[in-house]
Amino acid sequence: MKLNGVHTTNPTKRVKIPSDKIGISLSLDANGNEVFDLNFEVLSNVISELNISDDSAQISLYAYSSSSEQEYLCGTLNELKRPKNLQLIDVDFESLRGFRLIIYNDLKQIVASNEKLKYRASDEPEDEESLLNTSLEYIGERIWKLKLFDDANPILIFNKSIPNIRNAIKDSSGVLGCILPQLTQECIVHLAFNMSFEPDDKSCWQYNWLKFLEPFGIQFEDIPDLHEEPNKYYGLLETIDSLLEHYCFHKKFASKFAKDIGGILND
Repeated sequence: MKLNGVHTTNPTKRVKIPSDKIGISLSLDANGNEVFDLNFEVLSNVISELNISDDSAQISLYAYSSSSEQEYLCGTLNELKRPKNLQLIDVDFESLRGFRLIIYNDLKQIVASNEKLKYRASDEPEDEESLLNTSLEYIGERIWKLKLFDDANPILIFNKSIPNIRNAIKDSSGVLGCILPQLTQECIVHLAFNMSFEPDDKSCWQYNWLKFLEPFGIQFEDIPDLHEEPNKYYGLLETIDSLLEHYCFHKKFASKFAKDIGGILND
């Protein structure tokens, strides 16, 4: 995607801006407008650690969807400025696909960037982990598959051999429309085969899945241990069907998967 005259290809060494400390939160302001926020003091510290010599290089933050984007000017390396207006106008919560941070010089060459900054709704915990690990691999003629291991988070794999697969993933709403029902079913069945854990152990991948499912009516006791009770498999499928029927394309349900899938762009 072209960024308002900034060259997105750069033959020189482009610095990768780390995203582990830069967190963006989404919320509604007092007037009900959709806005985002981030800690600019943290951002300033992260940028200063990049050791970019050109103090006059400019910094822009972009919110983008599959069809539009909105730029927020953040000053220069020498003088980082918080934009006065952090309202999402050209991109709303429903269409939002992500945020990118670009640092570029007077020649409009990108010297540092991060194409996929983390973001969350204001009511999501800051330490929330991904439901899925993601990867690009060669998987024959298949478009995607789920790789499952005992007592491990599901790994969603997209076929690396498909032309422009990264562009397709950028528009994650289209990807989700094709795979979300089957993906959800396979992941929850995988969870049911890995129920030997402490429900309060936040370090377990299973904990993240159960906390995610709770607002949609599925509690810990609703997931049978299929190793111990294999006869409950078909009952679990009915539970999953009910979940998908009511929430499959509910914004809060689908957006979590969209974020995890979008993370593959930084691999």
